[in-house]
Amino acid sequence: HSPLGELCPPGSHRSERPGACNRCTEGVGYTNASNNLFACLPCTACKSDEEERSPCTTTRNTACQCKPGTFRNDNSAEMCRKCSTGCPRGMVKVKDCTPWSDIECVHK
Repeated sequence: HSPLGELCPPGSHRSERPGACNRCTEGVGYTNASNNLFACLPCTACKSDEEERSPCTTTRNTACQCKPGTFRNDNSAEMCRKCSTGCPRGMVKVKDCTPWSDIECVHK
């Protein structure tokens, strides 16, 4: 079989040399699946309103989350929004703010 039929394992990428694989550089690039890429995917840098949940490894991209007191959900995918400080009159808080969702309020 041809050497190109072989995929490089996660954490590496195809080398210039046929059939050879190069390892990704920890903290710089990654591949999370078997691949035929000629370069590793670049690690994401967390934005200024985010904190790092887990660092970039050779097989996994950086995981970022909003800093405490802010959140990002499907409606605000671009940036972290400030958590609401309280519920409207006549409502009570049933859930605190998380990096993924604002506080939750229900009618008393």
